[in-house]
Amino acid sequence: MTDMTFFSSVSLSWFLTLFISVLPIESAVNVVDCFFYDGIKAILQLGLAVLDYNMDRLLTCRDDAEAVTVLNKFFDNVANKDSPLPATVLQQGPVGSDGNKSHPKVDITDLIKESYEKYGGIRSEEVESMRRGNKLYVIQTLEDTTKQNVLRVVSQEVKFSSTELEDLYNLFKRQHFLSCYWTMNSPILLHHDPSLPYLEQYQLSHHQFRALFLLLSPWAHCANLDALTLWTFRLLDENQDGLINFKEFCCALGNGSPLTYILEFSKHKKG
Repeated sequence: MTDMTFFSSVSLSWFLTLFISVLPIESAVNVVDCFFYDGIKAILQLGLAVLDYNMDRLLTCRDDAEAVTVLNKFFDNVANKDSPLPATVLQQGPVGSDGNKSHPKVDITDLIKESYEKYGGIRSEEVESMRRGNKLYVIQTLEDTTKQNVLRVVSQEVKFSSTELEDLYNLFKRQHFLSCYWTMNSPILLHHDPSLPYLEQYQLSHHQFRALFLLLSPWAHCANLDALTLWTFRLLDENQDGLINFKEFCCALGNGSPLTYILEFSKHKKG
């Protein structure tokens, strides 16, 4: 594996969580101490040291998934011999297992020391300059990754092409943000939960659903449009919070006529 651009997305969580999301907690606290003392410079140094430590293994990986496995096993085996905290369950695993053979224990103190020795010459001003220069790129990359993940999940449920699905996603997202920023007391903002999967974070109320249904559906000019959209929306809104997500929206448009969908959905719920 020679294409290292993949690690720009993998390492993002290292910076966003100060390695807390990947390291055992008894080791992560040392990293947080370094961050409070030296700022984001310490996190960058440690990230470079991690990649350097695993470089030989990473270069032999055949794909991104294998590289992630290598890094995860490495992080699981980062210990802290000076910590008063109990070792994590992973670090208490049986000695001699395959994971421990290929990934020997690494002490967090030694890893941090190595990061300062090899990369301590990096200045905080340089790091801040790079952060400012790449901020928009990082945000856009996050959004693109989110979109691809959502489209991959939804594509298994509907018959739209990838291009059609992407166009629907962009329309849905636009309506979502219009509601967030241009609607007083938006129910979408009131019910927003950042802990939910990305698929469920973009949502529409009945008003936004009706607008898109009118724009996209071939039944938009039927005599009973209001009743049809209301029935469809209520059936999609299983938790009855007045909102539907992108997957539910696509199912309403992509699985035959709304009336057929309503009848099939009703039978399913009764069954």
